[in-house]
Amino acid sequence: MEITVKEKYNRTAPRKLRLVSDLIRGWNAQKALNQLKFIPKAAAQDLTKAIQAALGAAKESNLNLETVYIKTLMINEGPSLKRRVYKSRGQASQIKKHMSHIILTLAERAEVPAEAKETKETATESPELNVKQGKEK
Repeated sequence: MEITVKEKYNRTAPRKLRLVSDLIRGWNAQKALNQLKFIPKAAAQDLTKAIQAALGAAKESNLNLETVYIKTLMINEGPSLKRRVYKSRGQASQIKKHMSHIILTLAERAEVPAEAKETKETATESPELNVKQGKEK
């Protein structure tokens, strides 16, 4: 099951948000929240709010919060506020204050069965592997 959260008209430029979002894309949601606490950028707070909103929706949908990960995290460009700065000799230049839209999708990762974990451990201790690696008993 997937949970999608859209945060529109965020007053942070998309370029600044993408710097932080590239760090946490694909991570476990709880691990991403812990990482965002220590990133010294204002965009980290905006992404934290979006992830917390998505985790709240996931909790309402009875998803296991331990296995929820960030499937997609898109930062799209929103509208720009256009302002003028007046200069000398009757001139003016335009300033654009950019906005962005955050689209976040959380999904539940399939857990690895306990039997599969045991077979991986026993496969590494087979005598054939040890001989190939030069570890004779």
